[in-house]
Amino acid sequence: MEYFPIESLPPEIQLKILKNLNFDELFNVKQTNRYFCDFIDNYKESFGPKKFQELFLTLFKDVKNMKKLKRKSIDFPLSNRVQEKCLSVLDEEMPVFTLITQVSHIKPSKPLLIFNEDPWFVPEEDKKKKCLSLPSRPTKIEEFKIVRYWLNQILLTDFETFNFDCFIFNPEMINLLFDSEEIEEFKFRCQEACFSFPNRNFNAWKFTLDNLVVSKCLTINFKSINTSRWENNMILNLLLNEGSKFSVITLVDLYYDQTALYNNFITVRNMELILLIF
Repeated sequence: MEYFPIESLPPEIQLKILKNLNFDELFNVKQTNRYFCDFIDNYKESFGPKKFQELFLTLFKDVKNMKKLKRKSIDFPLSNRVQEKCLSVLDEEMPVFTLITQVSHIKPSKPLLIFNEDPWFVPEEDKKKKCLSLPSRPTKIEEFKIVRYWLNQILLTDFETFNFDCFIFNPEMINLLFDSEEIEEFKFRCQEACFSFPNRNFNAWKFTLDNLVVSKCLTINFKSINTSRWENNMILNLLLNEGSKFSVITLVDLYYDQTALYNNFITVRNMELILLIF
């Protein structure tokens, strides 16, 4: 019996074959070579968006029972412009992430992305989770390619919940890794998004809110952190300017004198907003 490589078959036959693969299998094929990487990207709409219950961005997590996604070298093509930008900052060690919560006993250089496939009612020990550790400060072109590849995979995925627990993506890194026309289409899609405060990097906040597509609810957990009047004004301006995109905004665990922030917000915006104080 004579065998033919799959790439020698007509594109429509290749597509039919690849559609039978699950997420992990398709990911492994995509990493095989440049041909399959480009082919799957070109026909990504035919595969439909990948779906996960939750993407959890955190600094510390017990990962012994999780499947670790391999971070091997990826032959992901960069445009000449993007490659030039990456080469120009190799010595700067630009961070991929902006830290939100200061955790003194955890090194901030080891952020984790946790992909959860199962809904909330599945017991924690039975949930199917995958964890990924990206280069935190790329110093090689290969590391920039890895970060860009995984950011691109996240953009092609629909999530029930996007949980920014300890950090968010650094806007400077995203602007570095994507061309201007790509950034215009850069969107994190989910039904619910959760932020943890404090995070004094309001530019990173604004960028993230600008690029969020949330169909249900945005939650901001203040963790009873006392904020200054200037910070409250900055938060209020962000919510007023970006909040119209969200039908529901939940403010959680406010400090007692932050109720003015809530009162000012609901008097300006005519939307459903829930205030929770624990």
